[in-house]
Formats: sequence, C-alpha cells, structure tokens
Amino acid sequence: MKLIAAVGRLPQALGITVRDLSRIESVLSGLREVWSQHPDLRLGQLVVIASRPKTPCPDIFYLEDEALIDGLRAYAQNAS
Repeated sequence: MKLIAAVGRLPQALGITVRDLSRIESVLSGLREVWSQHPDLRLGQLVVIASRPKTPCPDIFYLEDEALIDGLRAYAQNAS
C-alpha cells in the first residue's frame, strides 16, 4: 500500500502536474448539483449511474457513504 501511495505522489515530487487541477471544482460542482436533486442516492450509486459502465459495479454501487469516508481518511493518512 505504501508503494502505491509513493507512486501516486511521484509526479508531484517531480514537479509534474499530470491533470488539470481545475477539473476538481468542476466535478465537485456537478456532483453537488445532481446529488442535491437526488439526496437519497449513495455516492457510489450516483457515480455508477452517471458513468454507465459496460459491466456492473456492485462493490461501488452498494458502498455505503460512511465506508467511503473511512477509505478516504485511510488513503489520506497513508498518502502523506
């Protein structure tokens, strides 16, 4: 897991911006707008519905928001 986190930080460590940072606000804004209209959906449900994957993604679709938050916190701790 630490290797994955280290590799994930490599571009930043080298001063390379791989993706446009402004996309984050755009994605979060769109997510906020749609999720506010459908507050009973879990985030995973919304992502799967919006992305329309070719194969089902039950692990994401049924993921509880609290489990996602726990995973984000764990990732943040390991990535720093």
